[in-house]
Amino acid sequence: MISVKDLESLFKEYKYKIEMHCHSNPASPCADFSPEEVVNIYSEIGYDAIVLTNHLNYGLMKDGESEEEYVDRYMEDYCRAAEAAGKTGITLIYGIEARFPENSNDYLVYGVDGKETRNLFPNLKTGLSDFRKKYRNDRMVFIQAHPCRHGCLRMEPSLLDGAEVINLHPHHNSMPGFAAKYAEEVGGIIVSGSDFHHPGTAGLGGIYTKTLPEDTFELAEILRSGDYLLNLGGLPVVPRYMHK
Repeated sequence: MISVKDLESLFKEYKYKIEMHCHSNPASPCADFSPEEVVNIYSEIGYDAIVLTNHLNYGLMKDGESEEEYVDRYMEDYCRAAEAAGKTGITLIYGIEARFPENSNDYLVYGVDGKETRNLFPNLKTGLSDFRKKYRNDRMVFIQAHPCRHGCLRMEPSLLDGAEVINLHPHHNSMPGFAAKYAEEVGGIIVSGSDFHHPGTAGLGGIYTKTLPEDTFELAEILRSGDYLLNLGGLPVVPRYMHK
């Protein structure tokens, strides 16, 4: 059995706490907090970094809005959050939660910045298989979010870089046990996230790292290395790095 001393040693080594999945409004209309509020909340509860993973999909475009105008509007949340992060000292990292019109699945995207989002977004028009054939980005990490939640479909493992095994949104049953089994089939990166939208649900998940990534590309490298811990409500979980 692991001792308190062992846990303390683990936390000293993996000392940076990062939220991997959170949302702000208006980019994610389903979220209750503004970008500034999200940053302040996570700063107050002691996180070192947050990845802002707002929803990106064609279903959120306004009537008459061009793709470029939509991405500009989407990016406004990140820019506002970045300004707030500069005042608090927390590190803000760019991320995406993408969706295709083919179903209700969501995908967490790391290793893609705001500029590259303009190239990525037009490739979300069809489906995952088509996207993976047409869009190439060697720095990207493409993770299926909450793959076992009701209404989601488990996709062909070869199309994914990994799976979100621990999704701690309290209003959904994401069935983490089944998600872990599915992650073994995918054979890639596994992550944990709070999927923060609503009051009282911040800081339930994420990862612990030895170093603090400065941006989304450094975060993607850490994920590929497998050298991090999953955060389960403040408890460290050693991930099994499952490349086949």
